[in-house]
Amino acid sequence: CEALANPLWYHAAIQGGHRVAQVSLADNLMLQYMTARDNLSTKEAESIILMACILLTQALHQGYDSLDMLHRIRDVECSRLNDAGVEIPSDEFFQSAVIQVLLLSMS
Repeated sequence: CEALANPLWYHAAIQGGHRVAQVSLADNLMLQYMTARDNLSTKEAESIILMACILLTQALHQGYDSLDMLHRIRDVECSRLNDAGVEIPSDEFFQSAVIQVLLLSMS
């Protein structure tokens, strides 16, 4: 059953636009990131965080109060970038796709 959760949430979130599925999948993606972050490439880590960020932004625009989760994602992304040696703030920081989505969704 656990192996089916992400594909089912993905289908409901993307195909159906179901905001609770979007939040559930985003939460699960962040759990996966937090448990595996030491074994992920930079690209994999950014992709997981970006997908979670986009899903929460979709849910926010559909009326779900996901701002607290977006703030936590911001903190995780800032920590990830800081660990990679990126100064905050800097041009490289603002070039992060996650930061760009966050800035648009939280404004």
